[in-house]
Amino acid sequence: MLMLVIVLASASVPRLVYASTSEIFDANDTTPAYLDIVHAKVTDRVGTGQISFMMELAEAVPNPPETGTFVAYNWQLDTDPSLAGIEFIIVVRWLYDHWETYVLDQRAFNQGTGDLVQVFLTDEVAFHGATEHITIDAALLGDPSSFRWRSLTRDAPAPAPFKDQAPDSSGWVDFSR
Repeated sequence: MLMLVIVLASASVPRLVYASTSEIFDANDTTPAYLDIVHAKVTDRVGTGQISFMMELAEAVPNPPETGTFVAYNWQLDTDPSLAGIEFIIVVRWLYDHWETYVLDQRAFNQGTGDLVQVFLTDEVAFHGATEHITIDAALLGDPSSFRWRSLTRDAPAPAPFKDQAPDSSGWVDFSR
């Protein structure tokens, strides 16, 4: 008996592996479409020390938004539920005539031991039609192994209410790395 064995080999090509993702789907018919979150996701980029945040809206963000207007897309992160308040806010906003992106670290402020800390980011956010992506170093968030998060949009600076929140009401989404 003659047996023919064929071995297929392929070159090992390094690739990015995503270990964990948490996401939500949420549509709201009463919010302006460019502020209506329909899908949001947080993904650990394994081996890179980075976390990606994605928000899909019902329609593309005006590019650029009208001068003199305010538009913001945020992810709030609760990295330590045993403490009061939200520890981090990732902010992408049109501030009247320009875009700015930053991570707001509220840990010391929430505990009454220091000020709010803004870390401004450059080139980390990308808009693709109605989808917004931002990737940041996990170290900016204290390199958490898990956290709760939610996405929000607004058309006026704080303390104005948000236009949309995903998940709806006061819900949170769990994420583990």
